[in-house]
Amino acid sequence: MTRIICEISVDNRLEQLTEIYHGLEGFVDANGLSDDVKNRLFLVTEELFTNIVHYGYQEGICDRIVIKAELRGPDVQLTMRDHAAAFDVSQPPKAPASDTGIESMEIGGLGLFLVHEFAQSVESRREGSANVTELVLPL
Repeated sequence: MTRIICEISVDNRLEQLTEIYHGLEGFVDANGLSDDVKNRLFLVTEELFTNIVHYGYQEGICDRIVIKAELRGPDVQLTMRDHAAAFDVSQPPKAPASDTGIESMEIGGLGLFLVHEFAQSVESRREGSANVTELVLPL
């Protein structure tokens, strides 16, 4: 079986999420992955991409963000490369209190918490001026 690799290069604008979803949908379909894997892949990609765009760039700075997905054994490896401000997402944020209702939760941190819940591993490093985030999603 041929392994399909997906590489998507998009502008650092939230409107590019549609392009990202389209590319990932093709990857999921070509590799025969389940809807559960697709949903987890979409969620973690959207969360990481949104954080990069919202918090990583000064207003007016244009950049390309490269997203790569590939099957590696029983897992999907997702890699994101950008030139935003350095930010280490490898450490999971504190879990929300179990007795806190969704209405009273503070904004921020829940998405990254979910990324760590879904991923087997999350690594973040700086290569020159680029951030490289790699995560492994079990199938």
